Amino acid sequence: DGELVEASQSGPKGRMGLPKAKIVARLGDPTAPREIHKYINTAIAKKPQAYNNLTLDGRYAYVAVDYCGLEVVDIADPLAIRQIGWWNPWACETLANLWLNSPGHTNQIGHDEALDLVYLSAGDSELQVVDVSDPARPRLAASFGRPENDRGVWGATLGGEAVYLAYIRAFIPFKSTWSGFKAVSRVGSSVARSDER
Repeated sequence: DGELVEASQSGPKGRMGLPKAKIVARLGDPTAPREIHKYINTAIAKKPQAYNNLTLDGRYAYVAVDYCGLEVVDIADPLAIRQIGWWNPWACETLANLWLNSPGHTNQIGHDEALDLVYLSAGDSELQVVDVSDPARPRLAASFGRPENDRGVWGATLGGEAVYLAYIRAFIPFKSTWSGFKAVSRVGSSVARSDER
């Protein structure tokens, strides 16, 4: 009954105006998409959420979920979307993490299918690289940068043997005093670590 299109970050707004749910639509008439299902992580349903970006890999969607890290979601049946794995390094479900004080905020996402690695721009945590070779158990493989170093990454994209990081100057939700971009080597299965601050 039409072509399935990627989930989007549109949907009902939560607190602070952040998108609250991922929507899946089927295009019977490409000029009139219609919602067929939506998904939200119920473990954090009462907290602010932002499904900032996603990339698809067969039956899986890898989703950057702001201060909640990365969700791996099975979208093989768009009427029964379900979480397969969750990399939640900042314990966003706890009362201690209020979004504003989180050491990380994932936004842009890139997937290296050959290495089963997902590259995430991570705000104050700069770049996080997550191994998704076992989608049920995503785990940190490498990182670049460190929290509270006055550098914040908003964007990231893969290109050849590098990941390009776009830095922003900001004071909310993290402090970042430099804007510009960097190219960071991603040789083999890990990001080249750097002491540059």
